[in-house]
Amino acid sequence: NQDSELALLMREMDVDAQKMKESILAGKIPPDFREKFAKIHTAIPTDTTTKNEAFAAIAANFLQSLDKIYTAPDQIQAFNLMVNDCLNCHKMHCPGPIVRIKKLSIVK
Repeated sequence: NQDSELALLMREMDVDAQKMKESILAGKIPPDFREKFAKIHTAIPTDTTTKNEAFAAIAANFLQSLDKIYTAPDQIQAFNLMVNDCLNCHKMHCPGPIVRIKKLSIVK
């Protein structure tokens, strides 16, 4: 079995989110991955039943949270909201990476 487009994208998103976290902690504007992360809507999952209305709604919330990282006065809070959106989706669809996702949160 090869990894699906969505699984590969999620792995890249994890690496990219870590880069964002490091930038935020350094007081810098994080790299802009919005265009890349928007592929969450079109990437083909391993299990096609995963992409349902709930997935679409959570993905849309995730992308809105991602936008806020670049506009909100508190980047840490905005970043943590994005991470929470990831957790909410993975609790419903694919719990495997939850521990790794939790480590992305920034503790003030």
